[in-house]
Amino acid sequence: SGKSTLLYTIGGLLRPTSGEVILGETCVYSLSTTERARLRLIKVGFVFQTFNLVPYLTCIENVALP
Repeated sequence: SGKSTLLYTIGGLLRPTSGEVILGETCVYSLSTTERARLRLIKVGFVFQTFNLVPYLTCIENVALP
């Protein structure tokens, strides 16, 4: 229990109620929303349980999205 919450918190998607999240030398929640998104793009990979695909795109187009 709490596995998804932990991963979302580490990935910068869910702000912790206390403490800090540090990836490398970066305090994740001192970054702006845009900077956290860039951090996820470069440093963190997620495979979500729900796919959240864009329905009007093809499979290839969905996979090509950043």
